[in-house]
Amino acid sequence: MRSQSNCAVNLVHFGLGLLLVIASQEPAFSDSQGKFPGKGSLSDYNKACSVVSEANKLADKEDYKRALELDRQAISIYPYDSLMYFDMGADNKNSGNMVDAIKAFEQAIALEPNFEDAWQALAGCYEHVTNLSQQEKCLRKLISLKPKAFGYLSTLGDVLRKQGRFEEAREYLIQAKSLPAEQKSYKLLTRIMKLNDIHHTEAVNYYE
Repeated sequence: MRSQSNCAVNLVHFGLGLLLVIASQEPAFSDSQGKFPGKGSLSDYNKACSVVSEANKLADKEDYKRALELDRQAISIYPYDSLMYFDMGADNKNSGNMVDAIKAFEQAIALEPNFEDAWQALAGCYEHVTNLSQQEKCLRKLISLKPKAFGYLSTLGDVLRKQGRFEEAREYLIQAKSLPAEQKSYKLLTRIMKLNDIHHTEAVNYYE
């Protein structure tokens, strides 16, 4: 769940629930990809990366409490790297601390406004706490970055549906359905929506 950089090895996307899991997404990384951001001291950056490497080992063992201690230490040494904030957000999310996870992902985005993984992770946090308006904001940003990503279009459609905004939802679901490689995913999406929406089955039928 952590970043892919010189400091961190593996990236697994935060899901936006089952609706994003069913959609194949190309990897989405930070612009910096672990490069020295150019602010502060290169020596401090390298020291912080050494700390992050140790945090990665702890996170791999699911020892998120100790990993978070090292995340904070790394950021105290070098506070200019969006990926380090992303890692702290990931460890908070995995610990179940959505409030601090949201803060960390927002800090990553403040440093790197088009950091797609951070926006995706932030959307996942807002889904977890059922904040539909903020999840919608994140998804709209993601669609501005990748206008033809089935997962983003279909999930925004579902978020709008949950808010009772059926005409808007239909617009995004039609865009998702129009992507030729995603017909199977769209059919699964509509089945999921029917299973999870007791009150608006008739409205869901309207999308098909």
